[in-house]
Amino acid sequence: WSGRVLRRKYKDFAEIRSRWRQLRNDGLPIDLVGGENQPNYIRFDNGAQVQMVAVARAEMLDDFQGHQYPEISIDEAPRLPFFLKAIDKLRGCNRSPHGVPCSIFCTGNPGGPGHVQVKSFFKLGRDGEKPGTMMRLPIGDPGDVETRIFIQSFLDDNKYLILNDPKYVNRLRAIQDPVL
Repeated sequence: WSGRVLRRKYKDFAEIRSRWRQLRNDGLPIDLVGGENQPNYIRFDNGAQVQMVAVARAEMLDDFQGHQYPEISIDEAPRLPFFLKAIDKLRGCNRSPHGVPCSIFCTGNPGGPGHVQVKSFFKLGRDGEKPGTMMRLPIGDPGDVETRIFIQSFLDDNKYLILNDPKYVNRLRAIQDPVL
């Protein structure tokens, strides 16, 4: 099993690397390979691995052609100005010859150069679709569908953050820029 996590820059993986180190220290049987400005691998004892890859430009997605990854994640998807092109390119390598279920998983906060593309992909604000609605969109032959779901999250959904950092809400409210 092999997975990929994409961001625009390697330095953007600092938070994820920190979380993986914490999980390893808590007993998760993994090796961490790589550093701040290079590919990063999380290797599990059973041979599975996850690679964190920076994709700064759309043409860098060509490097994935011919590869196979059952799990592909785009962290902070709205930061990609080429989000829809990334999805199209990555669909070709989202496969498993061993029958492992395949998925593409995206995370993100509002805003960023790819924000409108993400909204379009998940059909947000169209056709009365609401967050949490599972969409089955036709692809290829009749009867073939792709399932997409947008799961909206709010600050109140993160009880641990509010409990452990109660002043965070006030810091957010103090931000002057309405876009932020």
